[in-house]
Amino acid sequence: MGGPNFKKSLVTRMRKSWLRSNHRVRLTRDLTPIIQQLAGVVLDIGGGREAPLDAAWPAAAARYRIDAFPHIEPQLVGDAMTLPVRRDSVDGVVMCEVLEHLPRPESALAEARRVLRPGGLLCGSVPFLFAIHGDPQDYWRYTASTLQNLFAEAGFRDVVIMPHGNRVTVAWTLLCGEATWPRLLSPLVRRLFRSESAQSPEGYVFTAIASAL
Repeated sequence: MGGPNFKKSLVTRMRKSWLRSNHRVRLTRDLTPIIQQLAGVVLDIGGGREAPLDAAWPAAAARYRIDAFPHIEPQLVGDAMTLPVRRDSVDGVVMCEVLEHLPRPESALAEARRVLRPGGLLCGSVPFLFAIHGDPQDYWRYTASTLQNLFAEAGFRDVVIMPHGNRVTVAWTLLCGEATWPRLLSPLVRRLFRSESAQSPEGYVFTAIASAL
C-alpha cells in the first residue's frame, strides 16, 4: 500500500481536482454540455494537446483535431486561418482558447464559416481579464460586443456569449500565475465566489450558428 503507482495516481487526482486553475475548471464546466451535444463531423481547432474536455466528446461526434504544430500529433496539420478542409463539409467547429493566438482572427472565423454546413455549430472560448500567455503568441482580448461583431461579419447568427468569472476569481487567477501550490486554495475560492460578472469576467464561452451563404 502506498507504492509508486498509488502515489502517482494520487498526484494525478490532485492535479485534476485541486491544482487545475479556476479558469480551466470554469471553462470545462461551461463547455462540457455544449460539447456533449455535438454530432457529425467536428473540427477541434487547436485541439492537438490532451485537454480536460476530452472526456466530454460524445460518440455521435467524429472529432478531428487540427493544430499548426505537427509534434503535437493532431489528426490534421493546418492553420486556423487557412483550413485544409472542403467548403460546407463539417457539422461543428470548436475553438477553445484559440482566437487570442491568431494575428487575423477574422480570417479564422471566415474559414470556420466556410467549412461549416449551414446550420452548423461554432463553439469555444476566449480569455478576457487574463495574463498574457502561451505559445504561439498571445495577440488579443475581446469584449462581448467585439465577439458579436466578429461573428456577424463572418456569417454567423444566433450568437450566445456567456461570461465566466468575476473580480475575485480574476484576481486569484492572476495572483496564482504559473505557481502550483497556491492553487490548493482554488476549490475554496470557487465555492465562495461563484457569481459570473459581465463587467469583470475572466473570459467568455460562445456558441454561434452558421448562416446560409
